[in-house]
Amino acid sequence: MEPTFASDAPQAGYRSHPNPLIHFTNTVSSASSNVRMMRAAAISLPAKYDLRDIDGAGTSYLSPVRNQGKYGTCWTFAAMAGIEYQMRRDEGIDADLSENNLANLNGYDFGYTKGGNNEMASAVFLREEAPVSEALDPYPNIGKSRRERGVRIPRKIVFLSGLGKIDNVQASLRPDLDSIKSAVFKYGPVSSGFYHNDEYHNGASYFYNGANYDASGAYVLNHAISIVGWDDNYDKSNFKITPPGNGAFIIRNSWGANSSKTDKGYNYISYYDTSLGAVGSAVFTSLSKGTDYARVYQHDPYGYITSYGYEQSAAAGANFFKAKADETLDAFGFYALSPGTTYKAYIVTNASISSWYSSLSGTKTLVKSGTCADAGYEVIPFDKEISVSAGETFAICVEINSPGEYYPIAVMENFYGYLSKVVPEEGKSYINSSYRTWYWEDLSVDGIYFCCKVYAKREKDNYTTTSEPIVPFSWLDRYLSLQEGGNYFADYFYGSYNALADHISANGYSVAQSYARGLDPDNANETNLLAVIKMDKNGAPVINASPENTTLWNYSIKGSKDLKSWHAREADDRFFKVVATPRE
Repeated sequence: MEPTFASDAPQAGYRSHPNPLIHFTNTVSSASSNVRMMRAAAISLPAKYDLRDIDGAGTSYLSPVRNQGKYGTCWTFAAMAGIEYQMRRDEGIDADLSENNLANLNGYDFGYTKGGNNEMASAVFLREEAPVSEALDPYPNIGKSRRERGVRIPRKIVFLSGLGKIDNVQASLRPDLDSIKSAVFKYGPVSSGFYHNDEYHNGASYFYNGANYDASGAYVLNHAISIVGWDDNYDKSNFKITPPGNGAFIIRNSWGANSSKTDKGYNYISYYDTSLGAVGSAVFTSLSKGTDYARVYQHDPYGYITSYGYEQSAAAGANFFKAKADETLDAFGFYALSPGTTYKAYIVTNASISSWYSSLSGTKTLVKSGTCADAGYEVIPFDKEISVSAGETFAICVEINSPGEYYPIAVMENFYGYLSKVVPEEGKSYINSSYRTWYWEDLSVDGIYFCCKVYAKREKDNYTTTSEPIVPFSWLDRYLSLQEGGNYFADYFYGSYNALADHISANGYSVAQSYARGLDPDNANETNLLAVIKMDKNGAPVINASPENTTLWNYSIKGSKDLKSWHAREADDRFFKVVATPRE
């Protein structure tokens, strides 16, 4: 249901990044048909494409147009639209994700109403704190969000070509149009920003022909939207101000379904608009569940802020971590600052850096090398998994070569007026001109951290029995479908109850556990619930003393006994836990 707001006029809310990602891509003056164009020539693009009707039969995977109301949160709606689209298209899930959670908990220096951008959304997604379900954290609710693990995480974020600073409309078409089209065609909605002013808008179409920066040199972009299609033949006479030629992108706004005269929340923006995507656009793709990895080791929760290097395209960065458990490392993620970036990634176990020439020691293993076709962030599986022991210090070292970049190492650091929560902690992040054992410079002593994460594998094997536990959660979907207000838990967990629960190690056994939300605290004394709860023929919850696989597995449940109240959401609600452990 679309929320109701006061009569305030819809707000914008795009805030430019302190170091816009123009350097990822071509500018107008240096554009060429190379890899930066996402290999657009390899994709046959139609003259018209619209995600509202991808096959001419009305098929669409777009979620309903949302309404940001009086708050400057458009950037959260633009980012969520792409993830919701992919969940609907690839998983058949009627996803509705919480913009409120992202706006409340992003952690940057400006508040809920002061805007954001794709880089901010990327950082929150990649630290796995969002997105969560709208049902869990409904919009709007300033300051009333809790940190939860994201239900879907984009493992690849592509940053597209930026137009850069220009003074007025160009007579020829922008050089990056095909890259935007290709991204929409290949992935779905593209999150982008533009300059909105009602003087250039007629209620159905928009064309701004002025400078896209102000007297101070700052970009004037002020609103984020999702690009969901294009029409090469959209007539230039449809615009309030006539552009040099035909053609327009189709954009999805976040001002409600009644915000446009003709298209129920969708508008057209001219190909010649000087502001659309001026500092680059982004797509969030390759979704995985937030529980796919047991742990993320990271020093960069706020993501890319700027980049460091040695005035050459190659440099190396290293992060040091202490293993939190006996576990297996099997992937890493980093920012490639230009398309065609090559890398070599090493894990160093029992790692340390001595004061003698800042020398790195430990057992070094090359875990992955390759090329990033696109600029952006990517999670990359290792070729060889690495085991670490609890308390062991290990390092991820990545040698990076980004064509056209003089500072190829993406870093997080404080930036006045934008981010102030980064705390210096020496011995965490280093930089070098290349991968070698000596002359590693400690960045973290100055509060600067290499943007590179390491992912620990979620163990799902080595059971003490020959079977896998069956935790039959179909009763939950059935029960909650009867509740007033809709299928609350199915919205949040997206049907995961009907799949195998996540496996963790505890007390020397492999166990399975899954979580649901309940009103009562997860009380350790509530151990009398020793079976899986199911539904009787009247739809009432009952305790089933003989769940599936009981010859091999013990089941226990801790949490709320009052299942009738589960569909309500209260400030003090807690997790309800189902655990399966192998019998002796």
